[in-house]
Amino acid sequence: MTNFVRALCIASAFAVASPAYGQENSGNGFLFHTPTVTFTLTGGYAMPTAASDIFTQFRQDLTLNQRSFDAFNLAGELAFRLTARTDVVVSIAYAEADKPSEFRHWTDNLDLPIQQHTSLARWPVTVGAKYYLTGRGRSLGDFAWVPARYSVFVGAGAGLMGYNFRQEGDFIDAKSLHVFHDSFNTEGWTPTGYASGGMDYALSPKWALTTELKYHIASGDPGTSFVGFNRIDLSGLNASVGFTVRY
Repeated sequence: MTNFVRALCIASAFAVASPAYGQENSGNGFLFHTPTVTFTLTGGYAMPTAASDIFTQFRQDLTLNQRSFDAFNLAGELAFRLTARTDVVVSIAYAEADKPSEFRHWTDNLDLPIQQHTSLARWPVTVGAKYYLTGRGRSLGDFAWVPARYSVFVGAGAGLMGYNFRQEGDFIDAKSLHVFHDSFNTEGWTPTGYASGGMDYALSPKWALTTELKYHIASGDPGTSFVGFNRIDLSGLNASVGFTVRY
């Protein structure tokens, strides 16, 4: 997903490079127009629920636990103003965890650990709505707009989640006790929905500090590599903080 990270970096560079534009369109504590578009870039912590049977099996057999697939989360959001309190938002995020492990109760014929790596990557692409429970600013006359210090919001939406679930390393055949090297992988796109809540804290007329909690619900096809398992749980909570720029 290097292209995704590169695209977010370019978008954030564009946002950071806009102070000259902002100075021309803002005054002392106000903007000369009501903002109609916002761009938000956040980083945070992704906590998959990892509740399906394949994760239960891994935790039983391997040195993995409930939080093994937690990871850094990077996200970008573009919002378009509909009303004084409502936006339509388009967002994309990416999180990936890669964890080493070994079998809990087995070693190889040299009494060495039987080791492997398991990785889980998720990237939801969604469209939704954001509603501000408190006003996000007020107009003064026809040309000036003053942001509120705090603006609390909730949101919901749906879209698609891309995912890649991979395991590679050494394994043991429970019947023959033979140790072998192999890799297993499943990937694809699946429907997802989310609910969120957060707050914007105005740093200036143009900039705000944004914090958000967002919960995605999704599940993925285990594919031919993980035959016998139910759908892979891709749901989870993201906690993030970042910056919003108003246009």
